[in-house]
Amino acid sequence: MKPREAGAATASCKRKEAGLGGGFQSWHMGASAFQTPALATRPADSRSDRDKIPDDGWLARAFNTHDFNINLIAIAVCKR
Repeated sequence: MKPREAGAATASCKRKEAGLGGGFQSWHMGASAFQTPALATRPADSRSDRDKIPDDGWLARAFNTHDFNINLIAIAVCKR
């Protein structure tokens, strides 16, 4: 994520799995990027299978409060 900007990441579950929960992690040069507030962290439909498994991933949106780029990943807890 660029400095002083918002960013988003989505984690997808495998086929036929549902997303039960999740979160996110942000870091810079191998260390956690503290003070990275979450704007949203919620289930997401990451595929076009809305009729079968509506929430099959996890969406994370955060804001980079730092003056340097940071990395952002979403983490999904999935169940078959």
